[in-house]
Amino acid sequence: MATQQIHFRQLVERSGNPEIVTLWTTPERNREFMKAVKENRVLTIVQEPASARKDFGRIGFHRNAHASYLVFPKSLPSAPKSRVIGIRYDLVRQSMPRDPVSPAMRPPRKRPVRRRPATREFDVIIRRTATLETCVRVPARNEAQARREALATIRRQPMDLSKAVFHDEIKSVE
Repeated sequence: MATQQIHFRQLVERSGNPEIVTLWTTPERNREFMKAVKENRVLTIVQEPASARKDFGRIGFHRNAHASYLVFPKSLPSAPKSRVIGIRYDLVRQSMPRDPVSPAMRPPRKRPVRRRPATREFDVIIRRTATLETCVRVPARNEAQARREALATIRRQPMDLSKAVFHDEIKSVE
C-alpha cells in the first residue's frame, strides 16, 4: 500500500488554521494537548535538521526528537499512514501564552544541596601545665621546716623548662 500524500493547504481548508504547541512538560501532563490528540486534531511536523529535505507532517501525535506539533480547531481526516507535504508556516496561527504553568505541570522540586556551614571563629581556653621535679637538699630540724626551706631555696633558682613535662587541657570553648 503506497503512502498517501496530503497537501497542508487542504488540511487548513478542511480543519481550520492550526496553532503551534510547545510541550514544556511531558505530553501526558498537558490536558489540553492530550484532549486534542484524542480528538485527532494534532499534526506532527517532522523537521530533520541535518537533511536538505523539506519539513513534512504526519497526522496524529508521534514522539520525535526533531518534531513540532500543530493543533487544529477541527478534527483531521483519519489517514494515519499519510504524509502531509507543502507545510506553509504562514498559515499557522501565532498563539499567545496562556496561564502560567500550573503546579500540576511543574516538574517535582529537587532537594536543595546541603552546603557546608560557613567557618566561624571560636575562643578556646587551654590550660598548659608544665611539671618540673627538682630534688633540693636542705638542712632542717623537722619535716615542716624542711618544706619551708626547700620552697625558699627553689624560688631563688631560675626554672629550666627544657626538662619539664607539659600537659595541655581544654577548659572551655565559646
